[in-house]
Amino acid sequence: MRKNLVLLVLLAAIFGCKSTTERVVSLECSTLNECVTKISTRVQQNAKWICDNKSNDKKVKIATSLNRNGEIKELTILLSSEDEEFNNGALKAIRDSAPFIELSALSEADFLEASEINFSFIGNTSSE
Repeated sequence: MRKNLVLLVLLAAIFGCKSTTERVVSLECSTLNECVTKISTRVQQNAKWICDNKSNDKKVKIATSLNRNGEIKELTILLSSEDEEFNNGALKAIRDSAPFIELSALSEADFLEASEINFSFIGNTSSE
């Protein structure tokens, strides 16, 4: 049974909208956890739009299927934010982050676990 890997892109919810200067210097990784961290950081860097006030209280969950070279085979919206602009921004952040070549160095077992990634993008939480 293949277990789906879940990456949460919670920029506003966890990290707030502070600017991040952390950059992925190397795409090489030797463990699944190291690859997950690098992929997550890269997608976060491409999702800075999430701090826009228009993203308040929105969430989209996207399933990503990848080939052995880290190229996207399929993107599927599992949970829509009901805001086309927000959904399209999340899809663009994933596409702009690909290919996820880190996966090519993983063992076959780790690759099988990482070849399907669910990304969650959560916008700002509005204060009342």
